[in-house]
Amino acid sequence: MSASTWFKIRLDIGPVLLSFLIAPMLSVAALGQNQSPIFPMAQFTPPVGVVVSSLATGDFNGDGQPDLAYISVPGSAQPISGPVSTLTVLLNQGANTPPVPVTTNSLNGCPLTSGLYSLVSADMNKDNKLDLVLTCPAGYVAVLLGNGDGSFQSPAYYAVSGPQILAPPVDLNGDGYLDVAVSTLIGNSSGVAVLLNQGSTAPGTLSTATSYPGPTGLIPHRWASATSMGMESRTSL
Repeated sequence: MSASTWFKIRLDIGPVLLSFLIAPMLSVAALGQNQSPIFPMAQFTPPVGVVVSSLATGDFNGDGQPDLAYISVPGSAQPISGPVSTLTVLLNQGANTPPVPVTTNSLNGCPLTSGLYSLVSADMNKDNKLDLVLTCPAGYVAVLLGNGDGSFQSPAYYAVSGPQILAPPVDLNGDGYLDVAVSTLIGNSSGVAVLLNQGSTAPGTLSTATSYPGPTGLIPHRWASATSMGMESRTSL
């Protein structure tokens, strides 16, 4: 076979090989355009006249679908006046049906005096029903034990000075029950407050907060875990 003949064969094969390479890519791209999103999206519109301060998700009624819990305050009220906040749970009814608000708990002991709320869901008393833990800007951490149907018992309040952001509850002392850790800010002093679950003697009931100092001059911003706290400088945007 001459060199010119070989060169001609290679020129003929080149486009064929290129088509084999491009065709699978085009198929994958088309498939990606036709597929539904991996994470279904749903729009949540808060009620008129209220401001949503914090959200938490979880299966609050045990039907296998994620539900939504949120804290709201009257939108027309000024924070300094301390409007009463409420906790509302929206039960998921599937992709084609709007969620149903099943309960609204009044948080009379948790007015919005300043700052923001922090809300997390966890099974605090090991009854296989999700509970809610939240911070009260007035100086408390509150626990609402779940009834398993989207409703909650009356909140139990625990004093914490300067509560900021809750960590996802974890078992900090190895007794099998989830404990609570929350970042704190008092003046320019940041820290961490830990409230241990009383465990088998009183499941879901928290002990008096124990405070630990944090870095000076930094604002608690968000948690990476229950034992590490992200910080934001006062000069950060």
